[in-house]
Amino acid sequence: MPYKNYCELPTPHGTFRMYDTGNELLRVVTFGDINKLGSKPIVRLHSSCLASEVFEARDCDCADQLREAMKVMAHDGSGIIFHLHQEGRGQGLSKKIQAVYKMQTEALDTVESFQAMGLEQDIRDYAPAIKVLKKIAIEQVRLVSNNPRKRRALEQAGIAVEVVNTHPQVRHENADYLQSKNDKLGTICLWASNMIIPAQFTFIILTKPGGSFPTSRNMPFIYITKFGVQLSIFIKLKSLVILHYKSVFALLRARC
Repeated sequence: MPYKNYCELPTPHGTFRMYDTGNELLRVVTFGDINKLGSKPIVRLHSSCLASEVFEARDCDCADQLREAMKVMAHDGSGIIFHLHQEGRGQGLSKKIQAVYKMQTEALDTVESFQAMGLEQDIRDYAPAIKVLKKIAIEQVRLVSNNPRKRRALEQAGIAVEVVNTHPQVRHENADYLQSKNDKLGTICLWASNMIIPAQFTFIILTKPGGSFPTSRNMPFIYITKFGVQLSIFIKLKSLVILHYKSVFALLRARC
């Protein structure tokens, strides 16, 4: 057993356990007993984000991804979160604050800001989490992440990975940041069930009695709202036809 001491952590998503790792830079939180996670547990490698997790800043998706991972684990019945003290993609909080200030005052994206400061884009280290997984004899995981670097880190350590993508909550405050991660850092962007597209993007939607939707029941559909475009999950409606829907979804992918 890697850790003996823990306390229960009641949350809106269920009761988790927070373990005493003896390391202030590594927090281990599980849904269920750490020794009873199963042979292929749900895993989240999560780097700390003080701004969004504590102060509810809306210009990134860090806290959103953490909450989504917790919901997935609670639904599945078990899972483990490694909360790693690695602000600013491993550069630390001081450098992160400087980088964000550059983004806000010089109209730079997150990658350009790091470049301007002479920083490597991502120096995060997942070895502490991997060490724990090895200690509890985990050889395969379901990784809750859109970041291919995390997958590679686990696979290079000999752990088989099945990716469970998260769905970013796109807002006007974080849309450009998410696009930069998608375009320049290789992060995979998927749509959330309540994703808001910034209002400057509009799409034509046709409704036709008796019309058929062009794909499966799980395909999202789009409708225009007063303040933006709301993306929702298509369930049983069969009278919507989206004009040039392939181009619309291509544009959505480009934007997020």
